[in-house]
Amino acid sequence: MVGLACWTALVAVGVGSLAGASYPRWFWLLLTAGLVVALALAAWFVVASVIDGDTPGVWAILTIALVVLGTVLLARMTTATRVSR
Repeated sequence: MVGLACWTALVAVGVGSLAGASYPRWFWLLLTAGLVVALALAAWFVVASVIDGDTPGVWAILTIALVVLGTVLLARMTTATRVSR
């Protein structure tokens, strides 16, 4: 449930950005840090699944791919000059 809520918040921030909202730099840094934590948690779930002898599910693989993509894009955005300080 927490993961679902976090994805909803991330989508809301994305829609707000597309609508022209401006967020301060600390917001982007915290959002990026949250995605890094999500990446570590998702990777841990996949590794734990493999260690138990199961194969990671499609949802786990998709989540890892989206978290990696989101982390890379947010890191680029945070270091770009167009993000307000």
